[in-house]
Amino acid sequence: MTFLYDGSFPGLFCAASEAHGIVRSESDKSLKFRSTGAVAFRAGAALAAQTTELSFDDEFLVKTDVQKARNLWKRCAEQGSIKALDTCYEAFCSDFDTIDNSVGRILCRILEETSKPFALDNLGDEDELKVVKASGRTLNQAEKLCGLLRFSELKDGILYATISPDCNILQFLAPHFEARLPRFDFVIHDRKRAKAILHEAGTPARIVEGLNFIAAGITNEVDTGKVDTEIDTIKSPQAAYSSQELELRQYWQRYFSAIAIQARKDPALQANRMPKKYWADLPELS
Repeated sequence: MTFLYDGSFPGLFCAASEAHGIVRSESDKSLKFRSTGAVAFRAGAALAAQTTELSFDDEFLVKTDVQKARNLWKRCAEQGSIKALDTCYEAFCSDFDTIDNSVGRILCRILEETSKPFALDNLGDEDELKVVKASGRTLNQAEKLCGLLRFSELKDGILYATISPDCNILQFLAPHFEARLPRFDFVIHDRKRAKAILHEAGTPARIVEGLNFIAAGITNEVDTGKVDTEIDTIKSPQAAYSSQELELRQYWQRYFSAIAIQARKDPALQANRMPKKYWADLPELS
């Protein structure tokens, strides 16, 4: 039995809620969750007009209700399952194949457990193990980029950083950099997903999607897909470095080359400590 959802975490939570009402946890291995992707997510009124229905292939199309997802999250959190919920969301943001199947089935179990907090402590269970591993991968990549991320100053004074991570991690980076750069306007742009953290001094950071910075580009209306975020639009900053930034980059590259000990160069070790997939965004290695 497959439940189709729009690709967002609220959508998966709504699908898990529908599945939980049909299949008990002891037989949840038969449950599958499949994203219908951005097309269905943007279908608007046409999708909203549909109700959950069973097809000839035993596929349910579940309409996303963000408020319902918020209420489900709140209810499970009040039962003490907040750690398991966080782990599910972290796993959902990973790049593991078919992770939504495991996350969806775990959400069903969390919804069913009402007598005590649900804990992901049965690592002999395939779904629980996969969710824990996927969560670890997401957080590990976020931790690495907290140290590797490089900001550059644009002509308009905004600090701009670009990344292309395997996992969807912007929401995990936002609190770290918001706390460390509260007085700066900055943007952290995930090129792979066309989304970014936007922070203006004195205001909370927000995440926007559908964002590709060009000289005078603007975004489309977008939704981050997380339970507690809102639709937003912004105008992109001028995507050009300031003269001071270009000069600073030259100095940094010169310094990086000067301190290198040629006789002790070890490219394999360097790639192990700082994987090559991050090099394109490091001025000293570009």
